[in-house]
Amino acid sequence: MRLRVLLRMIKVEHTLFSLPFAYLGAILGAKGAPPSDKLLWISLAMLGAHSAGMAVNRLVDLEFDALNPRTQDRALPCQLVTSHDVYWFVFFSLALFFVASACLNRICLMLSPIAAFALVFYSYTKRFTYLCHFWLGFVLALAPVGGWLGVTGRFNLPPFLLGLGICLWVAGFDVIYQSADVSFDARMGLYSIPRCFGIRPSMKLVLLLHLFAVVFFFLVGYTALLGVWYYVGLLVVLAVFVIEAKIILGGVLEEFMEAFDMNLVVSSVLLASALLDLFISK
Repeated sequence: MRLRVLLRMIKVEHTLFSLPFAYLGAILGAKGAPPSDKLLWISLAMLGAHSAGMAVNRLVDLEFDALNPRTQDRALPCQLVTSHDVYWFVFFSLALFFVASACLNRICLMLSPIAAFALVFYSYTKRFTYLCHFWLGFVLALAPVGGWLGVTGRFNLPPFLLGLGICLWVAGFDVIYQSADVSFDARMGLYSIPRCFGIRPSMKLVLLLHLFAVVFFFLVGYTALLGVWYYVGLLVVLAVFVIEAKIILGGVLEEFMEAFDMNLVVSSVLLASALLDLFISK
């Protein structure tokens, strides 16, 4: 029962949000289907990383979650689980992440503490900088780099370009998400771009970030020598951003979450288009 509550608390299903990018990095690195054991350990590493990061965030933000009407019904404020339970959950999640990284290769194990630090530190960034959105983007940008390194064991340009695109894309939609908490963040002394610069200028920044994200996604296809199917997928992503622009420039705050939800398809679209390109067109 507690485990079910914990998994619901961290929204374990949202692992599917970042997992496609880890798979995309692995597929690009392997130039096709990666070995099944590599995919297994990449999946477990992403599960452990996501679980640890979300659980730490719930612990660190417990005080604010209990006061924010939008988050008061989460498991910790409602005392459906204890902080002690969550600490143990973080411990086992990080253990899974480190073991899976070690089973991939030596370089993944060596870099895993850096990734773990990035996951944990993100939860504190909103307390002192409005650049917290970019730190979250950096955390998720590690997914394709980790997937590539897990398969190849070496660095190269495409996963870093993909990571840069992801960083800008994630920062943009996190700005949209945080626009719902502007008043609360101001009262609590928390930082975010919408709170510090206003909602309308922030939405213009989102469009700029997502435009540059598309540029980096294009460069991924160019440097990885991907074909027409990948660029078809990229056109779908661009269409999503165009619809998003119409919503957020409309200025109706209640509709912003529609724009946020639309972003959830981006990772799956890019993965599917790369798969079509690598396994059908070649």
